Amino acid sequence: MCEWRPRLKTDEEIIAAFKEEMAEDLATIQGTDEQQAMMDAIDAAETGICPYCGRAFNAKWVDGKCPVCGKYIGTDNIFKKEDFEKYRAENERKNDEVIKTKFPNEIFLDANNFEFKKGDRIYDVPTDLTGIKISQSRYYEAIKDDDKMEILAKEIRQANILTEKGDVIYLTPENNKNENKQKEATPDAIRNGSIFEFKTVTVDGNRNRVGKNFRDSRSVRHFQSENVFISILNPDIKMADALASIHGVLSDSNYTGGTEGTLILHVVSENETKYFKIKDLK
Repeated sequence: MCEWRPRLKTDEEIIAAFKEEMAEDLATIQGTDEQQAMMDAIDAAETGICPYCGRAFNAKWVDGKCPVCGKYIGTDNIFKKEDFEKYRAENERKNDEVIKTKFPNEIFLDANNFEFKKGDRIYDVPTDLTGIKISQSRYYEAIKDDDKMEILAKEIRQANILTEKGDVIYLTPENNKNENKQKEATPDAIRNGSIFEFKTVTVDGNRNRVGKNFRDSRSVRHFQSENVFISILNPDIKMADALASIHGVLSDSNYTGGTEGTLILHVVSENETKYFKIKDLK
C-alpha cells in the first residue's frame, strides 16, 4: 500500500506564502519606513542561498535545511550572495595576516593552479578548489613522494568541506624554520585566521579512533593548535557517537590537552558538519 506524503513546497511557493502571511501587517503600515523594512526582509529571504547547492530559499520555512539538496546548514550559515563573497574575502584577509607572522618566507598559491597527478596516477581531489591555498613548498615536497601527496589530497578534500560554507583554508608547509633557523613541526592549516589541526577517521576507523585522534591533536608531542577539525568517514559512526568519544577523552583524569579552542566535526553518515567550543563538551 502506498503511503501518501505531502509534496515539498517550491522556493516560489515558500516566498508567496511568506508574502501572503505578511499582507495584513503590510496593509496597516502602508507607506511607512516600517513597511519598507519589512519588504526588505522579504527580499532578503528571497536571496538567501544554500552554500552547498547555491539555490535560494527562506530558512525560516525549512528549519535550516535546504529544500533543494536537503543538507542541513543551520541559520548561521545562510548568506545573501553578496554577503557570501564578503565573508570569504574577510576570511582570506585574516589568513594573510597570520602568514605574515607565522610563515613570512612561504608563498601560498591558489590550489586551482596546481596539478594533482604524477605520471599516470591521478590523486583524488575535488574539481573546484576555490577558497583553498597551498604552501608552495608543501606541494613541491608532496609531488616527489606518493605518501605525502596522498596526505595532501586528503587534507584538500577535508578543506573543501569547509570552503563550501565560505571558509578560506591555507594548507601549511610540513616544516617551518624558527628564529634560530631550525626546522619545527607546523599545524596543518589556517582557517579564517585561526590555526587548525586536521584529523581523519577512515572508513575502517571505529568510534574510539575519534577520541584518539582528538587526544593526539592536543598532546604535547603533536599539539600545534587549540583548534581541530575531524572528518569521520566511517558510515556507522554518528555525530552522537563522535561526541561521546570526545567527551570520554575530556573526562579522563590523564588527559592534559586542555579545553580551549574550537572543534569541528564532519560526519559522513549524516552528511553533517557541526562546530563546538571544546570547553562545552566536557
